[in-house]
Amino acid sequence: MLGFAIALLLANEDLWGKTFFRSVLMLPYVISDMVVGTSFRVMFHPILGVVNYVLGTRGTDWFGAPDLALFSITLAVDQQQAWRPQQEAIQAVRMTLTLRERSLASSKASGA
Repeated sequence: MLGFAIALLLANEDLWGKTFFRSVLMLPYVISDMVVGTSFRVMFHPILGVVNYVLGTRGTDWFGAPDLALFSITLAVDQQQAWRPQQEAIQAVRMTLTLRERSLASSKASGA
């Protein structure tokens, strides 16, 4: 349902930043698993990671601590997989709208 709502929102021609949001939604298809894994390893670094900086938990080893490792890995995997169903819904709505516009244009051209 969320994917369909996002698809309808992005199908709006007057949406500000539509190209940016479409690009963000395409990132999981473009970025390989290796790049995502490496970037999350850097973000969750115990000393230099941005997650520890933002949360104020400097020194927390997110992937090394047994109680945090499963959560951290799940978060990294979910981030990459989260947008794939929504992207399919967006493509379906765009195709439907394109077919509708073509149908309206052909009916106007034929004088109907």
